[in-house]
Amino acid sequence: MTHRLRRSGMIDMESNVTLVQQFPAHEAVPEGGGPFPAVVVLHDARGLTVSARGYANRLAREGYYVLAPNLFAHPFSVAAGAPAWMSSPAAIDGGDPAGESEARAANLAHTRSNEIIARAFGHLALEAEADPDRAALLGFGIGGRAAFRGACELGERVRALVVYAGAAIASPYSPRPVETMPILEFEGLRAPSLFFYGEQDGAIPPAERAAVDRVLSAAGLPHEIVAFREAAGAFYDEESEDHRIAASRAAWEKTIAFLESTLSARPAGGPGGVIPPGRLPSRGDRSRSRSTARRS
Repeated sequence: MTHRLRRSGMIDMESNVTLVQQFPAHEAVPEGGGPFPAVVVLHDARGLTVSARGYANRLAREGYYVLAPNLFAHPFSVAAGAPAWMSSPAAIDGGDPAGESEARAANLAHTRSNEIIARAFGHLALEAEADPDRAALLGFGIGGRAAFRGACELGERVRALVVYAGAAIASPYSPRPVETMPILEFEGLRAPSLFFYGEQDGAIPPAERAAVDRVLSAAGLPHEIVAFREAAGAFYDEESEDHRIAASRAAWEKTIAFLESTLSARPAGGPGGVIPPGRLPSRGDRSRSRSTARRS
């Protein structure tokens, strides 16, 4: 069932009465009776672009309450007398007029991304239209890396994890070499996970995908890895020259099916409820974790 949007636009995830916006995020809410299962979407290195916000809106039309935080944002204000650096539109909406996305991505510490993710989940708990007990994390690129670490940090509060082209999850991150690899925090992960990769992505070698699969399989954590043979890293992004229609459509359809299977019912006895047979492996059943390759 496709929903119309009740509203879509930028909000502040920080509840305050000041004129300073601390945690800007794009919110998309479907029409209908909530509370809706929720998805927190984390953008890639290009920022909270039109494409990223459009993806959030698409998810909302599928019946999800969606928050897409701006990972690169700093405090923003339109108040009279606010300094110029606080009133730049790029501070809130993810614009990148100066082409500074790579520098901003390199400067994004995992402590900051974890803070933003925690703030997003805190907002879900206060939002009447969202069901915090049925919440997923979904990330692209560096947002996928942050989503994996955030899911490990939040544990049972995350019911499902989806990662598109998540680089440096099981290898050092060259812009921030002192940071530990997110895969080392796997013991905190409670959510079933779904990973998408492009086999032509030069930033993510096959050994990286194999390492993620090996660690999660050894831990008995339910997961699936899908690699598209003819796709590069940003195959999902309609604004990128790497965009591949077939791979993007296949990943979207699989993502929706995965979210439906993991978030459709409220958990019995707490988050992390039963996954319908045939979707993803049960915890402890290592033989059913899957790594597949598809022709895009």
